[in-house]
Formats: sequence, structure tokens, C-alpha cells
Amino acid sequence: MDTVTVNGASVEIANNTYTLKNVNTDDKVIHVTFKPDPAATLLNFIVYNDNFATGEFTTAVIIDLGAGNEAVGADLSSNLFTVSARNTLLNGNLAYQGTRTVNRVYVNDEPRPRGYKGVNQNSPDYQAELTKGRYIVVELEFWTLTGGQSTLEASKSTVQNYNIVSSGDIKLDGKAAIVKSSFAQSGTVNEIIDKFEVGPKIDKAEAMQYGLYIHKDDNGVPVEGLPLYIYAHGSTRGGTQDGDTFAPIRSANGATALMKKMEKNAKYASHIIALRAQNNVQATPATLKAYIDDLVSKGLVDPNRIYMAGFSMGSAYTNTFLTTYPDLLAAAAPMSFPPSINAKQAETLKNFAYWSFVNTTDSSTIKTGAETYIANIMPLLETLGTRSSTEMKYSFGLMTNGQRRKHLLMEPIGFLPAMRWKLQFCGTIFQGTQILCPM
Repeated sequence: MDTVTVNGASVEIANNTYTLKNVNTDDKVIHVTFKPDPAATLLNFIVYNDNFATGEFTTAVIIDLGAGNEAVGADLSSNLFTVSARNTLLNGNLAYQGTRTVNRVYVNDEPRPRGYKGVNQNSPDYQAELTKGRYIVVELEFWTLTGGQSTLEASKSTVQNYNIVSSGDIKLDGKAAIVKSSFAQSGTVNEIIDKFEVGPKIDKAEAMQYGLYIHKDDNGVPVEGLPLYIYAHGSTRGGTQDGDTFAPIRSANGATALMKKMEKNAKYASHIIALRAQNNVQATPATLKAYIDDLVSKGLVDPNRIYMAGFSMGSAYTNTFLTTYPDLLAAAAPMSFPPSINAKQAETLKNFAYWSFVNTTDSSTIKTGAETYIANIMPLLETLGTRSSTEMKYSFGLMTNGQRRKHLLMEPIGFLPAMRWKLQFCGTIFQGTQILCPM
């Protein structure tokens, strides 16, 4: 023990013990703080967060045994460690507190998970466990049939504070076991979000809240002439906390979807703007255009390859932006909002690449809006374009909750922005003058 107070007053600790005597009323409040045992081996660990289709989750805590030390994988078990969490909002208020369920424990030769173990199937990036390694990965249960515990609390980012307690020896390869251990959190890691920066304000433009990812080469030099992808989130997903720029990319977000794609294939290399609308207050289209123009003027962005997508409120914003500046974007993919293009705009955008996603579980207003678009605008596009009506197809793809849950858990986001939403919002695709369902 470190300190003990009773009703706010400090008391003396003897032999690491304090006894509260003659307890016969309920008006005593005891508070105890602890410190590491000086005789214990202090081991650092990181809290590892990962992004999935539904957002960011704490999937593991990873213990570093130090250079030259390796644990024996066969001697580890899920009963060896107890993991607890106390997540707070940015203002320090409690958001979540509890003991996490340990799914499995194994070793690795780098401080990251080797995929995730599922009930019926493992994640696509699952790898076999190593026999020995410097890092002990304590994989946590982060999704069940009833949902999961994300790092967000009502669209607000949290600070993850974790504790680990071991219940036995940690056996090392070729060395004496660590009999008594204590653990200290050295950091929180998200290999995707950590690559974003808080978007800087530019001269001669209003301030805009956004996360900015600038793709760099192996020498850390920003790559010029790349595509730019812009994502506008849905209602409330920007949260309400001041300074919480990355709240939207901790939820379902096309920016993290593209980042996952870039991890696996360099041909998808792009710069990214992840917009944030705190309290649902969005930047004006003119403000966003100024920030885009700034990246183009610096040579970072290819002006012919600027793409935008959004969900719900962000979808409406995407439609507003592309109709305000019809010559700026190369393509757009608004999701869960009816296409809002009138007859005059349809003529301007007849050759524009446009994917609109609507789901059968969307509101009746959204579905009716999509149907109205099909009835009123599609014939205009047919007249303006070259395709016949028999080539135009429209359908809704329905996915059951069980199917959706399976995909959200087991498929880390590894799709292009439009394909990423195929799992959750399979609906319509409109490109030029053709509509089809990506089933």
C-alpha cells in the first residue's frame, strides 16, 4: 500500500497493513492507493487499439519483457493475467470502469497482435502463435453477439487507463522466471489513427476541424501528386468535446477504411482529410475548398483525383459540396442519404462518377428519396447519356443483423471507401448513367 485515508484523514500503515477497528456504523469511507512492490520486476505495457467497421476498440494489452528476454508461449494461459480498465473523457470524467475478459495470451516478436481469435472463425489476418517472444500479447474480448466496448463514449473520445495483475510466474526461455512482477502502462497505440495529425489552420481561410493524413515515402518525405480522399461523418459522430479532432475516425469512418487498404497495397496511396463537425457544425463548402486548394497548390494533391464520401449528415454535405463545385471532384460516394441532385445539376454531372448507397433499414424518408430519384432523375440521365433503360438496374440489398454482426467482427476494414460500406449498407451504385447493386 502507498497511502490510506479514512474519511479523508491519513492514517498510519504498519507492515503494509491497516486495520479499521470497531466498525459498527456505515459512516466510514476508506480510500487506499497502491505502489509497485520494490522487489517486483517492473514491466512496461502498451494499450493496443484497432479499427473495425464499427469503430475503434481496445483489443489487447502488450507487455514488453525487455531486450534479451523471451517468454515461453506454451507456459502462458488466459488465467495468468487480470486486466482492468478505467477510461475517462478528455475532461477526466469517468466513462468506463471494469475488468476486461481475457480471450487468449501468446507471445510475439513485435508489439502488435497476430490477428484475432473468433468463436466460429478467426480474423483474416490471424497468424499461428510463436513458441517464444519478447512481447506477451494479452488479447481481450472486444466484441460479442450483443456488441462491444469501443473507445468512444457517446461519440466522445476516451483516455484508456489500464492495469495488469499477474497470478503466477512468467517463465523465460533460458533464464530464471519472473516470480514477482508489476506493470506500468507506457502508452496507447493505434497504428492507423497515430498516423493522422490535427489538421492545421491555413492562411486566408476560416478554421476547420479535421484530421489530416499526408502519405510519406520510406524516407519520411511527403509524396506529391497523390489522390485526395475526403470523408464527412454522420450526425453526432463529431462529438461535443473541445479538441477531440479524432472522435469521428474512432467510429465507423471511410478514412480508416482507406488507411487499412493502403497498409496492404501501395497502389491505394492517398492523402486524407477526415472532417470533424463538433456539435454537428460543419465547415462551409467554401472553407473546405480552400483547404483542398492549399494541398493542391503545394503539389501534394493531383487536382484530377479528388474524391469524397460521407454518411447520413455527411452524405448530405457531400452532395452539397459536389453540386457547389461540380468541376472539383472526380467521384463521390454518399451513403445513407437520398441522392439530392436536381434536373439542372444532373445535366452538369451526367459524366460524373457517383455512388449512392441506401439500405432497406434506412428511414422511410431516405428510401422514398432514393425511389423519387430513380423515378424523376434517372430518365433525365438516360436522355442525356447513351445507355438504354434496360441497362439501368436498381435494388436494395438486405443483410440480417446476424450476418452484419459476423462481418463487422471478423472483417477488419480492408476495402475501398465504397466497398467498405458494402458490408453495412449494400444498396445502390450509380456511376455515370448506370445503376447496379454491388451484391
